[in-house]
Amino acid sequence: MLRTDNFEAFGSLEFDKDIDGAVEFVTAATNLRAQNFSIPLESLFKIKEVAGKIVPAISSSNAMAASLQVFEAIKLLTEDYKSLRGIVYQRTNDTVRLNSYARVNDMPKTDCASCSHDESIAVVKAKSLSSVTLSELTKFMMEGKQFGLSGSSYMIEFKGMILFEFDEEQDDDEKELEGKKLPKTLLELGFEKYSNLSLFGANLNEEDIRITVELLEDPSIPTDLVLEKIRIAPPAPKKKEEAPTEATKPSSSEVEVSDDDSLGEIQPYDDEKTTTPAKLLGKRSPPLSEQACWDGTKVAKIE
Repeated sequence: MLRTDNFEAFGSLEFDKDIDGAVEFVTAATNLRAQNFSIPLESLFKIKEVAGKIVPAISSSNAMAASLQVFEAIKLLTEDYKSLRGIVYQRTNDTVRLNSYARVNDMPKTDCASCSHDESIAVVKAKSLSSVTLSELTKFMMEGKQFGLSGSSYMIEFKGMILFEFDEEQDDDEKELEGKKLPKTLLELGFEKYSNLSLFGANLNEEDIRITVELLEDPSIPTDLVLEKIRIAPPAPKKKEEAPTEATKPSSSEVEVSDDDSLGEIQPYDDEKTTTPAKLLGKRSPPLSEQACWDGTKVAKIE
């Protein structure tokens, strides 16, 4: 049974594996959590050993971060997008990206590893997924001045696959194949009440651009499509060419090849004995004058 001595000090007492009450409390809490998640239970001695190696600040920080993630997840599940904090969610395979509604107008921080050189973001509302077609959506995005696209070529990626692609240099067969998708409604193409797609194209300066479009269904809007928010991020700065350093400069041992033919003719050794190469690993190779090629010819030298 869990002891009650020293419990009155909890709240201000730092964890110490040498305090029986503290270890017993951690053991009870750990095994309750393990039971909930079908994780094998551990003995007090094992938990005492593990707990003694954990820095409390790390576990506490992880717990606080996890609780904040749960709060934001509840807002997603209840479709309360406007209450979301400024977050960026990016899977490692780069096929699914989620930008919170509140973050659309925020410019990326140049010193942030997560959002620096972030792509542009737009929020588009559709009155009905069952009536708005892909043709209407592409026309809305390509002709919208806020998007600032040239329209010469573009590609729409949805759920990690190419949904639609256009290029002025496409042949007739390609145009016909892509054109068959345009009359389909967004619902037929797999769009849901909240969907995320990527638009790849070029801006008016012919610079490559990627716009992450968050598509929301909202029956209350006056027209079929409405651009709710948009933020076009500046193009990522081009990397400067680094000047050659001592490590990249040619070393003095490197030989410069010349096109000069006056290096002499290659003549075979006539007075050297041909031997077979070493067959055992680790065996010292014979001197160069005694080596021969694998096909039996003698080694050549430059006069």
